[in-house]
Formats: sequence, C-alpha cells, structure tokens
Amino acid sequence: LNGGGGSGLFDNFVISMNLEDVSTIQVDIGEGGYYSSVTQTGVEGKPTIVTIPGEVPVRIEGGQPGQLEFPYGGSGWSGGGSDGGDGGFDGSDGGWRVEEDEEGGVGNGKPLPLIASGQLQLSPGKGGISGNVTTYGGGGGGVLVNGKGPEGGHVGVGQGYGGGGHLTHKANNGLAILWIM
Repeated sequence: LNGGGGSGLFDNFVISMNLEDVSTIQVDIGEGGYYSSVTQTGVEGKPTIVTIPGEVPVRIEGGQPGQLEFPYGGSGWSGGGSDGGDGGFDGSDGGWRVEEDEEGGVGNGKPLPLIASGQLQLSPGKGGISGNVTTYGGGGGGVLVNGKGPEGGHVGVGQGYGGGGHLTHKANNGLAILWIM
C-alpha cells in the first residue's frame, strides 16, 4: 500500500537590483522525490534554490512523499492520492477512499501567478492516476509552461514540472523561470 507524492511548491517574487552589480545568478533545480528500495521509504523532492549575490537565497520546497505504512498521500501544491486515489489537480487535495478512511495529501490551493507580463502561460498539470483501485495513489499534478512539461513518464506521476511521484516512478524535477528586464 502506498500513497502518491505531493507536487512541488511554487512562488512568484520580484527582486529589484542593478544588473551591473551581479556577476552570477545560481539556480539549483530541485530533483523530484522517489521511493528508496534500500530504506523502504519515500524521499521528498529536493528544493529549487535561486542564489543572487547580495540577496537572501530563495528556496522553494519540493513535494512530500506518500506514506507506506499509513497509505496517505503526500502534501504539496497539489496533494498526492492515498492508495486507490488519484493525485490532486490545480492545488487541490489528493483523492482518497472513503471506505478505508485514508486521506489524500493536502494541496495548498495557491493560484498560479501571471508571469512575464503574460508572455508565458502557466497551467496546472493533471494529477497522476491511481495504479490500482486499492494499492497505489497517484502523484499530485504539477505546472505546465505554455501547455508543456517534462516528456514521457508514468501515468501515475503528476503531469508537469514538480509533479508528484507514484510508487517506484520518480517525481518530476522542478523548474525556475527568471524574467530579467
């Protein structure tokens, strides 16, 4: 029994600075979470970190893994499904089975922002589909950019960047969009 992982979180922020004073901007993209067969546990997604000299680093957390012993979905922007439940969509909670009283992961419900003066379109990816009526939960849906996200992947993994994982299928990596003007 295994709950699906929650999708990674996102943030939108503006930093005013003189570009002549900035020599580098470092961006570390968060790696998607996964199931470790060695420790028999879910590993949460890594944070995406943007570091600009002279500024406080911005850290955006990855999604939480689904639980094995108590098959609840992991929390994130969109929650992962409990075993037998599909992943959440557009910031919603993950699905769950009423008869088992197992909870889907909590989605934070935050609306996607308008970015780059509308030159890029963000939209929610679909939640992952539960692999079996009673065994696995789908991962929480991530974020698509201009209708696109990572290629391929398992149907149980949430669609889009930061989409939550599904059993032994790794979650999608995060994304950073920098708009410099």
